[in-house]
Amino acid sequence: MIEDPKRPRSLSLNAAERKTVRDAAAAAGKPISEYVLDLVAADDPGRHPVVLTPGEQVELRDGLREVRGYLRTVKAALGEGGPGLAGALRPPVRERGG
Repeated sequence: MIEDPKRPRSLSLNAAERKTVRDAAAAAGKPISEYVLDLVAADDPGRHPVVLTPGEQVELRDGLREVRGYLRTVKAALGEGGPGLAGALRPPVRERGG
């Protein structure tokens, strides 16, 4: 089925949203329809690749796993009812000699 390219479409917006779109389109010097279509095209992952490369995504994932491992270790070392993270990180108080 081929759609009529000029068939009107609508968006459901409240008054504040309509004003936001209308003002942004005016600031861009475009009709509202062109402005909205440009936004849709700009958000198309087929036209704009993911910012991180696959290698960078793996590096980020592995880094997060490492941080999660550290947190598990800290939580296990503190145990239940322990001093809490702030208390565990506070330097030990040295006893004063008399």
